[in-house]
Amino acid sequence: TITFGALSPVTYGDADFNLTATSDSSLVATYTSSNTNVATILGNVVTIVGAGSTTITAFQLGNSSYNPATPVPQTLTVNTKELTVSGATANDKEYDADITATISGGTLVGVINSDDVTFTGTGNFDDPNVGTDKNVTASFALAGLDAGNYSVLGTSLTADITPKEITVIGISIDNKEYDTTNAATISGTANLSG
Repeated sequence: TITFGALSPVTYGDADFNLTATSDSSLVATYTSSNTNVATILGNVVTIVGAGSTTITAFQLGNSSYNPATPVPQTLTVNTKELTVSGATANDKEYDADITATISGGTLVGVINSDDVTFTGTGNFDDPNVGTDKNVTASFALAGLDAGNYSVLGTSLTADITPKEITVIGISIDNKEYDTTNAATISGTANLSG
């Protein structure tokens, strides 16, 4: 009989670890991984390859004194590694009645070795109104061959929404006779552009 306890979840990038199944025959257990894109096994040492899940099965093949034991499977879950973005900024913009913000720059922090992971950022102001140091909620999407092994945290940034400059067109100022005032009469219809 094999005794092989449940496996605790791990995170992509965690160090190799040992499997510790035992048999009441004292024979050595061997192991297989059902998904070698998630974890590989050499002897009793597990190496994490990617995020996801795999079934690790412990076997005891028997010998001249003992029959093979019933294999015992356990699920190993490998969680994605959380990344952060450092140095990203939200760009100031002119009022446009929209909450969309543009995110620039930034570097992914926490990528393992030379994994192929890139990101793009999007953001939203809390409201579309003019103001300084307005809160922008930024979120990031990952891409690249190894992006599935990672997740990325959003962040809060600040930026300004400045007043929009407009031009008044289609109006005229009436001529007048000389008097001692500087008053003028404006007539016509004003159309705002911009």
